[in-house]
Amino acid sequence: MKIIATVFIVSAFIALGKCLTEEEKQMMMDVHKECTAVSGITDAMIEQAKTGNFPPDSEFKEHLVCFAKKVGIMSDTGEIQKDVISQMVHMHVADTAKADEIVNKCVLIKATPQDTMFESAKCMFESQKFF
Repeated sequence: MKIIATVFIVSAFIALGKCLTEEEKQMMMDVHKECTAVSGITDAMIEQAKTGNFPPDSEFKEHLVCFAKKVGIMSDTGEIQKDVISQMVHMHVADTAKADEIVNKCVLIKATPQDTMFESAKCMFESQKFF
């Protein structure tokens, strides 16, 4: 569970990590490793994020964007893919109205892709009790 939590905090969707298959978990770990090499994120940043205190460092934000692009929740041009996120949330939240509420609340559009993923990730972390 700790590995899953690490992956999903970094990917912005920690709450969904509880529901992944072993194959999905491995894919997420592979993506995390790829993005770590590119972003320069530190273990300390990951540990900090696991507590819900997301570090505002550029490396952390870049890691979120890298991860989001590789798993398909952000396009290559930096646009968040609300429909993909919605499908993921609906797969794991039985209450359709609650799933819609989470998506509408947490899929945020900010000035940059980095800020978009950072703010969306924080919101998803805060909503994890519904997963």
